[in-house]
Parts: sequence; structure tokens; C-alpha cells
Amino acid sequence: MAIPDYQTIMLPLLQHINDGKVHTARELKIPLADHFGVTTEELQHLLPSGRQTTFHNRVAWAKTYLERAGLLKNVRRGHFMITDRGRTVIDSSVSHIDNRFLQQFSEFQAFITPDHSDDNAVVCSTATVIAMDDRTPEEALQTAHKQINDDLAAELLMQVKEMS
Repeated sequence: MAIPDYQTIMLPLLQHINDGKVHTARELKIPLADHFGVTTEELQHLLPSGRQTTFHNRVAWAKTYLERAGLLKNVRRGHFMITDRGRTVIDSSVSHIDNRFLQQFSEFQAFITPDHSDDNAVVCSTATVIAMDDRTPEEALQTAHKQINDDLAAELLMQVKEMS
């Protein structure tokens, strides 16, 4: 099985912290990997930046989006727990949590809706686009960066070929 996208990780992550205790993303790595059948090789797969594993990155983004929707909260740096809202979602026997599901919460809507009153509009607009995508924001940025570089290289090659 391939490494699941961050939206697929959301519900199992929330289910794993439904004990009311404080957790860290690091301690959830193995139970979540086991849940999805992620292999040792897949757990070691690095993002193109080479600084973080893909699986850890996706768990972190799933956590961030659940937090933005108010389903979990940070207790202190790197430590979080489920909220009453998160328990309500789990108790409702929901079968899947994704960005569309999270849009029912005003906090999440505020996170993905552009606020044109300040300089954060570009960041928020990017969050809106990314929120409708299966990729994490970092993966989307890397893909966009590669596309821009590829387009620039093609344009430069065409201009060089047209020269005498």
C-alpha cells in the first residue's frame, strides 16, 4: 500500500487520540503506520527536500487541519489532545474525515477563506486551493516549484533555438 494522503490519515489519527490523553505525532507514527500497512521502506521515504519523511509530514498536516477545525487542540508545543468537538465527531460514527467535512466548522472556514484586509491574503488563497487538494501544502508548493522550473527551462530552450 502506498503512503496515505493527509486527509485519509485524519479520521484514524482522531480515533487514536480519543482516549482524552495528551499525545505527540511521534508516538502516533507507528500505530498509524500499522493501521495503514505502511512498510518500513515507506516510513523512511523522504520528501524531495530530504528533511522530513513523507509519512511524518502527512501526519503533521492531518493534525494541523484537525486542529484548525477545532477537533483537537495543542496543549503545549508538540503535544495535543482531542477536544469535545472531536469526540462528538467520533461518536457520530463518521466514516471519513476530509477537507470537505471540515468545512462545516467556522474555524476551518476562516482558515481557508482569504482575508483581503491584510498581507495574508496570498497565504490564505493558497490555503484555499490546497484545502481542496489531496496533497499537503508542502507537496503542492514543491509541485508548483517544479512546474515553474520546467516551464522556464522549456521557454529558455525555445528562445535559444530561435536565435541565429
